[in-house]
This record gives sequence, structure tokens and C-alpha cells, in this order.
Amino acid sequence: MKPSDPERHTFLVRLWCEPDDAVDPATARECLVQVAHIPSGEERYFATLEEMVGYFRSQWLKRAR
Repeated sequence: MKPSDPERHTFLVRLWCEPDDAVDPATARECLVQVAHIPSGEERYFATLEEMVGYFRSQWLKRAR
């Protein structure tokens, strides 16, 4: 892969859960996803893995055109 290859992109994905400070177990531990697009430096945050996958799909479709 060449660094300037427009067909390939590198992302860094971080997943974590915030500390459990809530009294109600149903609302405890908010988990988050951070995605950084390495070439542009753009960062996005998501509350679910499904949202992250939707972002990746939209990026794929945008570049496939």
C-alpha cells in the first residue's frame, strides 16, 4: 500500500467505558467509540458500534463512487 493511495484509508479505533458512577445499574457505564481518520486527522465519536459501522459504510460508499 502506498501512503498516497486514494483507495485505502487508515483509521484508529478506540473503545472504552466510562467509570461506573451511577446508582442505577441500567444507566451505569456509558461506553464510547472514537474513530480517527489518520490521513486527515478527523475524529468522530459514537455511542454504539452500530453507529461506527454506519460511518465506515458511508465512507466506503463515498469513496467507491
